[in-house]
Amino acid sequence: MKKRWYHVTAVLAAAAIFSGMNGFGREACLAKETVPAGAEGVGVQAAAEPLMYGIGSTSKVVTAAAVMRLADEGKLDLRKPLIAYIPEFEMADERYRRITPEMLLDHSSGLPGSTLNNAMLLGDNDTENHDMLLARLKKQRLKSDPGDIQVYCNDGFTLAEILVERVTGLSFTEYIDREFSESLGLTQFKTPQSGNLSGRLAKIYDEGSGEELPPENANVIGSGGIYATAMDLCRFSEIFMHNRAGNAGLLSDGALLAMEKSRYNEEINPNGYDTTLSYGLGWDSVDTYPFSRYGIKALVKGGDTNFYHGSLTVLPEENISCAVLTSGGSSTLNQLAVQEIVMTYLDEVQRIERGDEESVSHREEAGLNLAERSGWYAGSDLLKLSVSGEGEMTVASEGSGRRREQVYRLGEDGGFYSTDGSYISASGELSKGSGGRIGRTRLSFQEGKKGREYLMAESMEVYPGLGRVATYLPVGTRYTGNAPSETAVSAWKALDGQEYYLLSEKYNSSAWLKRFMVKPLLLDEPKGILSFENLELRMAEVTDEAHARFFTEVPGQAGRDLNDYTRTKENGKHYLESGSYRYIAAADAEAFPDADSERTIGADGEAIWFTTGDRNQKRPVIIEKPENGAWYVYDHTGRDMKCVSSSWTLSEDRPFYLPEDGRVVLVGEAGAAFTVRYAD
Repeated sequence: MKKRWYHVTAVLAAAAIFSGMNGFGREACLAKETVPAGAEGVGVQAAAEPLMYGIGSTSKVVTAAAVMRLADEGKLDLRKPLIAYIPEFEMADERYRRITPEMLLDHSSGLPGSTLNNAMLLGDNDTENHDMLLARLKKQRLKSDPGDIQVYCNDGFTLAEILVERVTGLSFTEYIDREFSESLGLTQFKTPQSGNLSGRLAKIYDEGSGEELPPENANVIGSGGIYATAMDLCRFSEIFMHNRAGNAGLLSDGALLAMEKSRYNEEINPNGYDTTLSYGLGWDSVDTYPFSRYGIKALVKGGDTNFYHGSLTVLPEENISCAVLTSGGSSTLNQLAVQEIVMTYLDEVQRIERGDEESVSHREEAGLNLAERSGWYAGSDLLKLSVSGEGEMTVASEGSGRRREQVYRLGEDGGFYSTDGSYISASGELSKGSGGRIGRTRLSFQEGKKGREYLMAESMEVYPGLGRVATYLPVGTRYTGNAPSETAVSAWKALDGQEYYLLSEKYNSSAWLKRFMVKPLLLDEPKGILSFENLELRMAEVTDEAHARFFTEVPGQAGRDLNDYTRTKENGKHYLESGSYRYIAAADAEAFPDADSERTIGADGEAIWFTTGDRNQKRPVIIEKPENGAWYVYDHTGRDMKCVSSSWTLSEDRPFYLPEDGRVVLVGEAGAAFTVRYAD
């Protein structure tokens, strides 16, 4: 067979593998590692020792397959209560007793979202997140009735990981090794618990300095912690192919069909609009654009950690799969690369004849009372809709602190169409075409379960030279508001616009590089809504002077990762708690010492934050850290605060200058001692 090579561009490193139709074999499309400008060393992977990448949430497909295999063997019942297998599973919400294994796999459990404490660690495979999940869930409540709506949920798959361990008596890693890696001959299909992965993983780099960082270990294995080469990920995907060749009979036909079925589609997208979101068991989409245009079933799963990104597409009836894995970039870009690789192949072998994939294929007739459509719609953002009698609708983003506004016009089919190059992106954000990228959106309204009224966005987003992303998803449900007391509103108003800094992560958590700050906002309208700048955390309703509770019930992506919030004051300092995370008010950070000094992490293990200023300028400083600690420096001279240096990228005896308007955080285990000294 003629070799075909397809080029994939990634920020740091990329690997793509295409597995062709039965009888055609497999081909490597790209296996090349690059580094950012200024970093040392550029090389091409040796074929004998390909590098592994974190596949992120693509791991969920592996977890779903593990659970389905146990169900095939009669070792668990998908529809039996989860507490039959994990009796210590408990939540602050009696409905948890109705959660089943199947609900974990199709995102319908009602769990609030992502308990990712110490999940992403640099060079550390600590199992703290796994070990503490059940204890943390005891303090959480559900966002919907189990089985009611399907909302993307990481915790469901970490629970599924624990389920596999309870049923088999093996660690999840041991089970995956025995049942999948050994059976399928996967030698580069590992987890952080597989042993030393040093030198076997694609490199990651600090965005501020360009320096190499220790490998990122995603210690939520069932949700996002598997590492693989693109080749071995494609080999694993053979278990989903209908020709049953090479899959060692690991899953029954019934299990495969169950994983491919979308209950989400039946409720949210019964008309089959173009989309890349239609949950199966483990899959993001089981009826995926543009393959659906040609009557081809495509199973798709993407995944992102802070540094690794991946996407896998399987065409089970065509016996084709393709994976693109990168260090840097995003799973959306990877999916576009996969999409074009597979579509080009199908065209070349004359399985399809490519046509206009941008045209609208579905439309509905609708009668509207325009005045009734005005109001608030809550999802990942809070949207204000204002509809005029002439059929013009203004959509304003009110929840992020950076207001955006779009204008839509009523079409003959009853939908509202975007104008002026505006559209709603695949992530649900109000966007506008730029850099050649364009998009368009049609908004409509749909009734959901229990009287919910969804604002639906049907969008087509075009990435020049890469391809298109089509989505049809709810971006919000109608919100009628709550009635908090003036005292409660006033108490939370004190947080409005103030920065809060992370305290509670382990010293080697990658959160200190990317997710170290939140900025609460208390909206003036509707009254009593707590939001966050750039939607760093999800919205909640203020209930009293100390508490705010999540409230959204939106299927898909817009209702994910919800938290209740608590504000406290201890020893004169102000704190914000979000689930299991804890933050301190920026105003309560200490001034960075202007003379040599020592600081020790307290018994609570919380980080120590400092601010820098003129008194620290033009003086080279050295921060000596203990083995069980790390320090990070941030520049706050711009609107956004960025990590510009850390003990991971700067040698201990090398002095440096503090930013004019900066922050420094010392992080370590309880008792970890740091020394600050000036080199002048």
